[in-house]
Amino acid sequence: MLPNISPQQKTAVTLLSIGTFLEFFDLWLYLHMSVKINDLFFPPSFKHSWLLSNFALCSAFLFRPIGAIIFGWIGDTLGRKATILITTSMMAMSCAVIAILPTYEYIGVLAPIILTICRGVQGIASLVEVAGARLYLLESSKPPTQFFLIFLVSASATFGRFAAVGLASLIELLDLSWRIAFMFGVVVAIVGTVARRALKEASNFSNARKRLISYMSDSSKKVLEKSPLLRRPINKSSLLFMTLASMAPNTCLFFLYNYSADFLRSKLGLTPAEVLNHNSILGLGEVLSDFALGYLVLKFHPFRIIITRSVLHLVVIFAAPFVLSNAQSPVSILILQTLAMLFAVDVEPGGVAIFYTKFPILKRFRAVGMSFAMAGAISYTLCAFCMKPLTDRLGLCGMWVILIPVWINFNIAIFYFAKLDKKTRNNEDIM
Repeated sequence: MLPNISPQQKTAVTLLSIGTFLEFFDLWLYLHMSVKINDLFFPPSFKHSWLLSNFALCSAFLFRPIGAIIFGWIGDTLGRKATILITTSMMAMSCAVIAILPTYEYIGVLAPIILTICRGVQGIASLVEVAGARLYLLESSKPPTQFFLIFLVSASATFGRFAAVGLASLIELLDLSWRIAFMFGVVVAIVGTVARRALKEASNFSNARKRLISYMSDSSKKVLEKSPLLRRPINKSSLLFMTLASMAPNTCLFFLYNYSADFLRSKLGLTPAEVLNHNSILGLGEVLSDFALGYLVLKFHPFRIIITRSVLHLVVIFAAPFVLSNAQSPVSILILQTLAMLFAVDVEPGGVAIFYTKFPILKRFRAVGMSFAMAGAISYTLCAFCMKPLTDRLGLCGMWVILIPVWINFNIAIFYFAKLDKKTRNNEDIM
């Protein structure tokens, strides 16, 4: 049975889910199209093309801490809605530039530089998107409805990734220009910007701002300094453990869509079109699994689901090198990917709702934004630049050097927040 959701919450989750879908569609469109366009912007004749193409991929995550600082302040000062509208517009502009950008053949090294900057802008926009949408719903609802609403937004990100690989596969199947895909991304981002103008500011954030203003009725600085809304610090331990927990989903996604795609091309000889078709099937499975998780989060506490999936994921980690080394067809790899996706180490469903409440509301956007940004920057950069060299040097078991420590850190973080949540479950959220 679905939880009791008010009309305003239905409107908010619909608009936020649409926007998150659009943002992640645009962000992941490049990742899937890269199997086709990398040679155009990073040709093999270009010195260090592998290094630079990986940097372009990672730039979507490396620039996120900058966005966390800028938009964290905007989100905690001007509001959640303002940041969401600004970043959706940024996504539209970056897609437009990529769509019309001349390749390396025409403008030389300027092409990959501009492309990398556009990817950085997309990364910043998607960071604020997912953090802003989750915070908006967190501050507009209460548990257990809160867990379900926030998960719907996260599931829309999954659907956005699936739609991106589906479009990329269709473009390749019909032998159309890759630029059409990015022009479609522009349209998608513009639609998201217009649709979200109907959002109202999150109620909890608005109430906190009003209480802060009441402290400022006397312009005395001493009165303002006594405000508990400003004096409550960000817990550094909570920030660290949330960052460790958030690294795991990024590492899992890299294995599913980046490392596996490279393995399919280099070891099994699949063409870019075949890799895209393969990933389309995997993406569909990811969407379907989200429906199951959405049902489970209505029945069980989020941490029970998260810990169960994590334990089963460890089995997949140990099996992965042996499955890959004996793979004779893409089917066996698809089965491995599907198991890794079903039993992913992920803070969803519902975990982020518990994490975010452990930070003061008027500093919350900055805290969760920086944590999410640093987790993506560290994990994707580590995977992109280290996983392939490790497996080349140590064999496929070399992936354990990254995957096992990430898994351990994830579980330490989950148990930290589970213990913290047990202490504060009957208290009000930190304000």
